[in-house]
Parts: sequence; structure tokens; C-alpha cells
Amino acid sequence: SRRAAQTPEERTHGELDHTSTLELYLRRRCGGNAKRLLGEFQLAFATFLLMSSLSAFEHWKDMVVLLASSAEAFSTRPGLMHNFVASLEFQLKNAQEDFFRDQICAGSFLHHAVLRLSESAEALREAKGGPLL
Repeated sequence: SRRAAQTPEERTHGELDHTSTLELYLRRRCGGNAKRLLGEFQLAFATFLLMSSLSAFEHWKDMVVLLASSAEAFSTRPGLMHNFVASLEFQLKNAQEDFFRDQICAGSFLHHAVLRLSESAEALREAKGGPLL
């Protein structure tokens, strides 16, 4: 198996950075098209807000966690990550204030996802020695 052929460092990296999972999702669900992924991300959020769909919220949440956990994608897919961060920022700025107090989001994944994004962006910025995107 592929996993058995990996070094311990590669396995650890794969558990911490989900870029390979993101790439697999892009190929299988979006035909490799990053714009489709972003559209799906935006549609899930809009469906959640407008229709109070819990399944749409769960899908949006899963996408936030996947993308926020894909640190290597800042280097391999900078356009996707730039557009993801911009979309997430727009969504959060335009969400109603109670969205952040609601039990679904309270003290949860969102804080951790934004923290991971920030750490990934900072690490890449330091590695590049300049602006991120």
C-alpha cells in the first residue's frame, strides 16, 4: 500500500496537512476545477444561511476544515487559497452576529480553522520572505 511505503515523517505530514485529500477531492468531485470547489463552498454557505439547512452547514464546515488544513496548498494552489480566504472573510463579515454565538459555531471549528489558516499563511510568508499571494 501507498501508506506502507511512506516514511514516518511523510505519514505525520499527511496527518497534519490535508493538501493531498484536497487534491483528491478536487479531482473526484470537481473535475480538477478549483472554481467548482469555490462555488460549492459558497453555495453551501448560502444554502445554510437562506434555508437554515443543517446539512449545508455541515458540508460548509467540512470544506472550511479541509481547506484550512491544507497548508501546502498555499504553495501549490495559491489562487485557490487566496479565493478561499477572500470568500471565507466575506462570508464571516456578512453573517449575522448570532451566527457566532449559536451553539453550532460556539467555541468550535471556526476558531481552530482560522488559527490554522493564519499559521499556514505566516509560515509561508516567512519561507518566501515576503508577501503571501
